Amino acid sequence: MENISKRVLDAKHVNGVKQFLEDICVPGDKAGGCDKSRPLKEGTLTEYSLSSFPGRDFNKRKKYYRLDDSTLTAHRKNGEIWCINTSDILLAARVDENAFGTPHIFQVVYEQGTLYLRAQNSVEHYDWIRSISRVCNSRPLPLYHSGILYNGKWSCCLAQKNDEATRGGCCKNTNPKPPKIDLQRELQRFYTIISGNLEKLHNHVTSLESEMEASPDDITPLQKSLASTQRLIDVAQEIQQYHKEYSASKSKGTRHLPIAASTLTHT
Repeated sequence: MENISKRVLDAKHVNGVKQFLEDICVPGDKAGGCDKSRPLKEGTLTEYSLSSFPGRDFNKRKKYYRLDDSTLTAHRKNGEIWCINTSDILLAARVDENAFGTPHIFQVVYEQGTLYLRAQNSVEHYDWIRSISRVCNSRPLPLYHSGILYNGKWSCCLAQKNDEATRGGCCKNTNPKPPKIDLQRELQRFYTIISGNLEKLHNHVTSLESEMEASPDDITPLQKSLASTQRLIDVAQEIQQYHKEYSASKSKGTRHLPIAASTLTHT
């Protein structure tokens, strides 16, 4: 995998891949135009809150969150629940793992309270904090508590709720450090997304070909986009073929490579 990491893991290609994945995975019909603002970040997060029920420490609910320049919005299947104006957000920061007994939780501190959310992995955890920090209040909090207030004490510094020395927080607000990225896992995730959206890619090819026929004078950008999309389709289909061959060989009891490593490293 070293060859592909050297060729594609630079800022230009990483941003290009992110933009492409956003374009093909955005929910709903863009042409329908119910929500025309482009999301900066979106996905399913688990919301944690302190429970008021005896015997239960926390309540957990999965919701779909969407961040754009002006709002952070929570959705459920029956529609929008609520939203926070980004101008009201004072801080987005990590939460200690021992606070809720689970990793990848971050907090969003806003004018009316604090929201505790759990991401699916360390990459998403970092990306949510970074994305929210970019659009939040221009004067964020300098200090914060990395734990939760439970039974009148902060889990991070064990200070009392009304302790003047730690009222503002016990941790400095610094930019989140980039996580260690599992390249194999991320490539597999990209492949899963792309292979699940081959129909959209084929439709995009058809749309580009129609545009080229309609406007033959300036087709250079369209030709580049068409070549890139077609190459992406070819590679995804080639990897699918490797998976089929591996599944067939496995059922016969033979041993072959389970993934098209050569295809990925030479793309």
